[in-house]
Amino acid sequence: MNNYSQKREAILKALQSTDSHPTAEMLFLTLLKDYPQMGLATVYRNLKLFCRNGEAVSVGIINGQERFEARINQHGHFICDSCHSIIDVDFKLNFSDIYEQVTSKLNASIDSHNLNFHGKCQKCTKI
Repeated sequence: MNNYSQKREAILKALQSTDSHPTAEMLFLTLLKDYPQMGLATVYRNLKLFCRNGEAVSVGIINGQERFEARINQHGHFICDSCHSIIDVDFKLNFSDIYEQVTSKLNASIDSHNLNFHGKCQKCTKI
């Protein structure tokens, strides 16, 4: 395995090993010790590749930075507007019914969806 493949594998493993929904910079800083020659652009480029390949998803821009995750099954997110933490929300919704309603009402096709809840997390409501 060449160095390029090792870096790509390391980036994906680092993303898969966390539920913190990291930014590219967070992953870069995590990997810097083991891969001192890795650049931030390499992390960005590979995250975009993982998203295109269905190995990761962008959670969106939170507090000015794009956040990513390797969990690709259907779920929502709670985003704290105070500390900017992102918490996975699992729910039991029948997406096929929702998709059918949207496609028939709009006469459109759906490729993906996002379900985000915003507010203050438990930690920030106590402050």
